[in-house]
Amino acid sequence: MIRLAKIEEIDEIVAITRACAIKMIANGIHQWNKHYPTRDAFEHDVEREELYVLENSGNLLGSIVISTFKDLFITKLNGLPKATNLPFTSIDWRYIPITKARELLKN
Repeated sequence: MIRLAKIEEIDEIVAITRACAIKMIANGIHQWNKHYPTRDAFEHDVEREELYVLENSGNLLGSIVISTFKDLFITKLNGLPKATNLPFTSIDWRYIPITKARELLKN
């Protein structure tokens, strides 16, 4: 089931994201690292009701942000000015079983 994320789930969401970042970097994709995305960014996503989680039998499997908010990181990545009037939508999906996330984070 996909549903809105809760603030108390952010630690687990960050763990999944960090594990995904490790896997991405190992595959030559440097979009995320140990500094981004941040816990603070996820907290703001929850406040804006833009962070969703994929859940199965009470276990978080992944998360997705669907947002029109463009943070500074995305602005730098796209090379667009921070205060642009151009339409912007971000769909950012992370999925990894939490058991695999814990395994990757141990190394």
